[in-house]
Amino acid sequence: MLTSTDLTGFSIGFRVARPEAADVERRRINSWGVTERVNDRHGRYERAHPLRIIHVALDIPKAGAAEATQFYVDRLNFKPVEDIAPTGTFLQCEGESDHHQLFLCHRTNRAGINHVAFEVNDFDEIAEGGNFMAQQGWVEARRLGRHTVGSNVFRFFAAAMGGRVEYAADMDKVEKNVPTRFWPESPPHHLWILKGE
Repeated sequence: MLTSTDLTGFSIGFRVARPEAADVERRRINSWGVTERVNDRHGRYERAHPLRIIHVALDIPKAGAAEATQFYVDRLNFKPVEDIAPTGTFLQCEGESDHHQLFLCHRTNRAGINHVAFEVNDFDEIAEGGNFMAQQGWVEARRLGRHTVGSNVFRFFAAAMGGRVEYAADMDKVEKNVPTRFWPESPPHHLWILKGE
């Protein structure tokens, strides 16, 4: 494994890998004009079975954030998909089509792990998997919702090692020829989120 350090001080490592294809069956749905499930019920997941790590979000100090981001663009060929001036930059790595694999989130004066996101099959697996985690004593850090940027459904839990873990599904796909989208102000964090009591 080849190891190095980025400009913020995070350790990064590289190794050749051949990801295995996940054996995932899309669940059949019924909606207006589409009938996929007849004489059968939807069924339950009980708990989540993550498919892969879909992205990592790192907190970086706002001072030097542009240079820290440029490290990934210039040296590692990441593409800035969305650059939100007050908040951070969503970066897509070479050969991927998911909206982002890395989010560098601006913080006033600190660096650290913001969250690691695990992709699951769909909305139901996020809901059921999150309920299972809550029953095991994990503390919910952000209720079930759908992000504005990236469009994925999410649910967050506080992680014992610091930061948070996220279940995610249904993220945007972005082609390489699509220009970077710049936001001078932060858009709303979510399109919707479940409200508490």
